[in-house]
Amino acid sequence: MYGTRGYAWAETNGAWGAYINGEYLTEQGESWEEQEMWLQKPYLKDFADWLDNDDKIHPCNLEISYHGYEILEGLCMSALENKRIDLPINTENFPNLIERMKKEVSDNI
Repeated sequence: MYGTRGYAWAETNGAWGAYINGEYLTEQGESWEEQEMWLQKPYLKDFADWLDNDDKIHPCNLEISYHGYEILEGLCMSALENKRIDLPINTENFPNLIERMKKEVSDNI
């Protein structure tokens, strides 16, 4: 994520960092292997519970997942526009977001 004072990044191996106002901040979190024990097993249990009982909705269902996507989309819009983006997002105000991101951000990566 790029902003006016720097950028931030995260990787699936648990590493994350930021470059803000000329200063690097980095940290190594838990690796996937370490996360798997406490993260993946409950995820799969919730999935199995939902398969056995339609009333036990999985916490990563489409409705809930879309809210997370909308937040990420708002972050992108905020970075491009350099302003606050309120939720829920009115996508009519941001046509062709993906194309705009490719054009404005890909050259800076």
